[in-house]
Amino acid sequence: MKPTYFTMLLLLGTWAATAQYGSSSNTQDWRNMVLASRAEGINTSGMHYEYLQNTNNWWGDWLLPWRASIQLTDLRNEEFQKSDFRQATMGHATVGVSGIKTLSDRLYLNMDAGVILGSENLVELSGKQYDRFYVGLSSFQGILFIPTSKWAVVLKAGIYEEALTSKLYSYDIGILVGIGLKF
Repeated sequence: MKPTYFTMLLLLGTWAATAQYGSSSNTQDWRNMVLASRAEGINTSGMHYEYLQNTNNWWGDWLLPWRASIQLTDLRNEEFQKSDFRQATMGHATVGVSGIKTLSDRLYLNMDAGVILGSENLVELSGKQYDRFYVGLSSFQGILFIPTSKWAVVLKAGIYEEALTSKLYSYDIGILVGIGLKF
C-alpha cells in the first residue's frame, strides 16, 4: 500500500513541476509590488495594505507571486448594533498567493487566495472583556493594470470575500479599489 501512495505522490509532484515551469510562461520584470486599497463591504469598510513578491513562479499561464496584507477596517454601525457588545477593536492580516494572468500587455486578470489571522478585543454589554484570536479565508477576483516601465503606478479593482470565525461578523463581501507601485 505504501508504494502506491509513493507512486501517486511522485506522479503528482512531476505534474506540478511541469505545470509550474511550462513553456507557455513568460517572465515579469517586477520583483516587488505594494498597494493601498479602499474596501467597501456589506459588513465593514476600511483600508487594505498589500505586498506582493514576484519570484516568477508560474502555473501554466498564471504568475503566482506571494502576497501578504494588513486590513484596517471598521464594522458598519448597523452590524455592530446587532451584536452583544458595547465596544470592539479588531485587526487581521492575510497571507497567501496571488494569481495573475495576462489579458493584454498591461492588463491582467487577478485572483487572490489567503488565510486570515486576526485578533479582537470585545467588551460585552455587562462589561466583561474578551481577547480572542480568529482565523478565516479570503479571496479576491478582479483586474490589475501594470505598466511596462520599471517603476510604475499599478491600479487594482475587483470584488473580495472573507469568511471568519470572529464573534462580530462571520463573512464580508465587497468592492476593493487600489493604487500602488511596482519596483
